[in-house]
Amino acid sequence: MPARHPVRGRPAQRCRRHRQRLARHPAGAGRSPAGVNPAWHARNLQDGITPGYLTSYGLDPARPENRLTGTYQRHYSGELEAAWLWNPEKKVFLTTEDERSVNAKVQYVKDRGIGGVMMWELSGDYTRGADGQYVMGYDTTTRIADGLRGAGAYRGERAGATPLPGQVLDVSAEFTGYPTAEADLWPQQPKLRITNNSTRPLPSGTELSFDIPTSAPPLLKDDRSGRT
Repeated sequence: MPARHPVRGRPAQRCRRHRQRLARHPAGAGRSPAGVNPAWHARNLQDGITPGYLTSYGLDPARPENRLTGTYQRHYSGELEAAWLWNPEKKVFLTTEDERSVNAKVQYVKDRGIGGVMMWELSGDYTRGADGQYVMGYDTTTRIADGLRGAGAYRGERAGATPLPGQVLDVSAEFTGYPTAEADLWPQQPKLRITNNSTRPLPSGTELSFDIPTSAPPLLKDDRSGRT
């Protein structure tokens, strides 16, 4: 998985711009059973590269069915700000991301004061290796981080007529205690630690509420059975 970058991932208006680094409906060598493939594989197809990682997926590049067939031609829609590949010989369509589409999404976020960018998923990011093949990397993640660095604060607005609080308290929040056992990796159940950084004590019975973004999974729940 590529390294994480300080992308402005704070919630704003219950909305985040979404990036998907998985090519839909892949064809050729290296299919994923879920119908998706990482962007680094799509870039190899686009450049007509037979990647060296095929054998890692149990594919023999010498077999005809595993050979690169046809040409994956890049297309771009300025209206959608989206890139895609089309192989006319195989009649295969792949959505993908590249530098232009990523730049457009970053600019969209900045222009509208959105809180950040959600990515799925980080291991789909790419870089070009020394041998010319595209492999796992963090080129577009870096591009997003650089593009959002120095951007203004997100707009403090809520949908509907719900007003923002009139008072604020200096607190910090962090997730800790991520499970490491394979059986506990999903759903993730970290601990949420909230620290009061102000000089004002919180009395007994203080209630905390959260404005959960719509991007949050439905499995999100409050389990305070182990609180102290």
